[in-house]
Amino acid sequence: MAHAPLSASDDVHTTYSRRTPGSRSLYERALRDLPGGETRTSTFFQPHPLFMARGEGALLFDQDGNRYLDFLGNYTSLVHGHAHPDITAAITRQLGLGSAHGACTEAQNRLAALIKSRVRSVERIRFANSGTEAVMQSVRTARAWTGRPRIVKMVGGYHGSWDPVMVGMKGPDHNTPGLSPVLADETLLTTFNDPEAAVRLVSEHEDEIAAIIVEPMLGSTGAIPADREFLLTLRNLADETGALLVFDEIQTFRLNPGGAQ
Repeated sequence: MAHAPLSASDDVHTTYSRRTPGSRSLYERALRDLPGGETRTSTFFQPHPLFMARGEGALLFDQDGNRYLDFLGNYTSLVHGHAHPDITAAITRQLGLGSAHGACTEAQNRLAALIKSRVRSVERIRFANSGTEAVMQSVRTARAWTGRPRIVKMVGGYHGSWDPVMVGMKGPDHNTPGLSPVLADETLLTTFNDPEAAVRLVSEHEDEIAAIIVEPMLGSTGAIPADREFLLTLRNLADETGALLVFDEIQTFRLNPGGAQ
């Protein structure tokens, strides 16, 4: 009896499963304790996600000893690669001095001064534990300053896992299940790189808008850079209406020492 030839996807799945039994075993164990077998949705794929054992420079090594050239860099955060010796040495030195003092440190002064030296627009800095927390603080500051409730964001823009900025991540009419409808209603959506659409939206709601938040490069939607005209339009709209313009430079700070600014 003749068998149909394997499709390309079948062949890839077969090869992958044969090469990664250690990852499959760890994934099956993880299913007992973690919903879906992992806690970071972006690292999951079928038939099972990879479990890495170590990284070195631009390379990753999985539990079965397979070697990979890492083009992801933990979603661009590891611009120096894995286990860079200078960074490893600095972390080791600091661990010997304590990792969390619950007080001010001289190191935060040095880091703040360094960031200010790279970005001319920055006057003061407040550190946060995550990008999500930084966005929350920026929006709260804008609301406190303006006394207005709403924000403008881009369709497809990613600003973390806070309900108001998760609106429109997968399209203007598709939101992640579980978002608060009350909070979602405070977010106005416009189209990235469409200055005319931004002008129309802001003109309709100018007395309600506390902040316009934008990534100078739309990250999770395909690394699409913003047109200069579009960013200048947002700058002018914010100035004209008294709203604050928030640049989310989580990714673009990794492309240039001074970010997109």
